[in-house]
Amino acid sequence: MPESTTVQQPSIFKNFLLPSLWIFLVPILSLAFFWHAQTRMDERFREGLLNSINKDVNLDEEQRANARELFNKVPGSKLARVPEFADMFTAEARQTYMQFRWLIRISFWSIVVSILTFLGVGLCVLLSLRSQRIQYYSLLWSWYLLRLVGVFLTIAQGLLLFALTYWVPALWMNVFIPKLLFLAGFIAVVAVLLVLQAFFKRIKMEIDVTGIEIQESMAKPLWLRLRSICTALGIQLPDHILVGIDASFFVTEQSIIANGRKLRGRSLFVSLPLLKQLNGSEADAVLAHEMAHFSGQDTLYSRKISPLLTRYDNYLEALQRGGTTLPVFYFMNCFRALFEVSLKKLSREREFRADTIATQLASPRDFAGALLRIMAYTKYREQVESELFSEQEILEDADICNRIEVGFQDFAHVFASNANIGELATTHPFDSHPPTESRLAKVGIKMEPKETAILLARPGDGAWYHEIDRSSEIERAQWDDFEEGFRKFHEQSLPYRMLPSNDQEKEIVVNAFPMVQFQDKKGAFTIDFEKFSHASWGAPIYFKEVTQCENNDGTLVVRYLRDGIQKQSIKTGGFKKQSAEMLAAFQKYYGRYMTAAQFQTMIASGNSGTSEES
Repeated sequence: MPESTTVQQPSIFKNFLLPSLWIFLVPILSLAFFWHAQTRMDERFREGLLNSINKDVNLDEEQRANARELFNKVPGSKLARVPEFADMFTAEARQTYMQFRWLIRISFWSIVVSILTFLGVGLCVLLSLRSQRIQYYSLLWSWYLLRLVGVFLTIAQGLLLFALTYWVPALWMNVFIPKLLFLAGFIAVVAVLLVLQAFFKRIKMEIDVTGIEIQESMAKPLWLRLRSICTALGIQLPDHILVGIDASFFVTEQSIIANGRKLRGRSLFVSLPLLKQLNGSEADAVLAHEMAHFSGQDTLYSRKISPLLTRYDNYLEALQRGGTTLPVFYFMNCFRALFEVSLKKLSREREFRADTIATQLASPRDFAGALLRIMAYTKYREQVESELFSEQEILEDADICNRIEVGFQDFAHVFASNANIGELATTHPFDSHPPTESRLAKVGIKMEPKETAILLARPGDGAWYHEIDRSSEIERAQWDDFEEGFRKFHEQSLPYRMLPSNDQEKEIVVNAFPMVQFQDKKGAFTIDFEKFSHASWGAPIYFKEVTQCENNDGTLVVRYLRDGIQKQSIKTGGFKKQSAEMLAAFQKYYGRYMTAAQFQTMIASGNSGTSEES
């Protein structure tokens, strides 16, 4: 743990803390400039007024001396606000002084607000490390404060930048640049609108889960075992149990959309493929671990914190897109990163707590077996899906489920001998899990290759899988939907990965990218999956020959390499209404070729590396 902290500290300082200081740039520059502008105006006013006093024959020496003392001591910026002296200034001068005065105030308070926010939210970050409850309230208070501060700083810095755009050229160069002023104002207004939109944006917090709810009548032994675990932990049974084919178990108190139904309350998701691979006692350890998250109020605070983080991230996205709001983005992003450190720290602590409870209600050995078997299954499933997706032909049948079941046990033997197995972590939709070695060490189990091999040597008995009515039917139906979706997505991706070398591959690409034609005054312009041509050209140009292409004021300019560098211009004006369609088609077909070429280069590089290692 100390090593990871050492690695993270410079990263946070360099990547988040330092950029956050940009929040002070515009206010400090504005404060310095407008203070200078006000002082310069004061000096000019004083010089002119003293000259008038010296030349005024109606004043005696005592009156002249008193007047000099007053106007040397009190600047015009202050006198302009005093009613009895206001008539000494023109309306334009009073208005200018008022602008400088407010711009200085805005600059000053922007700096003060930023400093106070740094201190206040920084203290909240430190406090959030203490417990989940304090973490939630610290994040809640910080979110409301930062959201308001973000709006204030966005408006303030927009006004300051707009004012600088006007006054810097006016004061130092005696020029006025309307276009620059309009651009600055437009950017500032857009930035404010984006931030305000994010401020009031409603977010969807329901979780879409692929699975179906099972009632107690469908899995009485499972519900009975859960009731026993919940009684031991002093908590109520989950409101819902869902089963699906995702390779994870999890619990949540957020609303769930499953099979077209919205489920509220506490939900447990159970993976049918994993249940099939686990022994009954290993499944007990997993269920105890998940129920421990309910007992520790982990899911309660996750439900409360998740909306805050989602709103925070949406707000950051708006700030990042705002242009002039980038300093505010870096400022707020710094605290988001610091809170992430706190979130990960407590997330890992609650994982360790749930692990300990799992070993107490089951056994350390069952917990270790479940953890290793789940990781092995996850890795093997990823491998199977990756290998299938890399296939360069249409899949008639993905058959992922059977491929996994047939080859998993052999893979588990190899996985058990993996020297880096202790550094791996299980996947989870909501939490980050500590490395396996750390988790097992916390419950008193030392990872050794021999012990790991023993734990994974025999297939799991799938005891809990078989206690669920129609489990095979439910699982098969979900695998059918998943595999069909996988197959279709694979088929849609094939044209973007192929540079056809045979008729079968050509047919796949041509079906997705058929030849298209556009007519201009000189004839037809044709694009297909590998080349483009015009009736007036001597020969087509192949995408593989293109070195550069761009749309230059309505003309598509293509540079290509063939016996030296040549240039070919396609005047899109002649296509009239089809001009935009032609350009879009060219971009689409050329983009497909470039994607496929990059993919094939990557594949060739990977194959080369593999053969060298062999």
